[in-house]
Amino acid sequence: MKEKFKCEITISRAYDKRHKENSKNYGIGCCRMFFSLKGDKGAVVFQVGTGWFLPKTVTEYKSNHIDLWNDYPTQWDLGYHSYKPMGDYHKEVKDGKVVECPSQDECSFLDGNPCFYDGTALGGEPILQRLLEEGSGAVWEELEKYYKIVFNGG
Repeated sequence: MKEKFKCEITISRAYDKRHKENSKNYGIGCCRMFFSLKGDKGAVVFQVGTGWFLPKTVTEYKSNHIDLWNDYPTQWDLGYHSYKPMGDYHKEVKDGKVVECPSQDECSFLDGNPCFYDGTALGGEPILQRLLEEGSGAVWEELEKYYKIVFNGG
């Protein structure tokens, strides 16, 4: 029986969290777009930086980040959020016992459940190219392939 997937696109808001105190300064950020494909074993997520900033922050961002500035989408992350540990990197020894160490206690991609995450900032470029050339349908095809590799071993 073929596994059923839930596909969802969410877009985070751009932000201006500048503050005079360094410990409270979280800078300027653009909207991020998340393509998530969720199945029984977890979710795989492709994250795109949109380059869409709040109008009041664009001039300062461009002047301080000229080497990073772009006003087009860039791939930021391709990763998975699993209900179960996927490797030793999701475990540690505490008091002589091996215990699971979730990456997040409440993962939005897994309906608030704990998750075990791993990803790469380097793996999404082919998916971004397909998105730009073919649209969102191509992203879902790529994420389904990635899901099968991550959770079903290929």
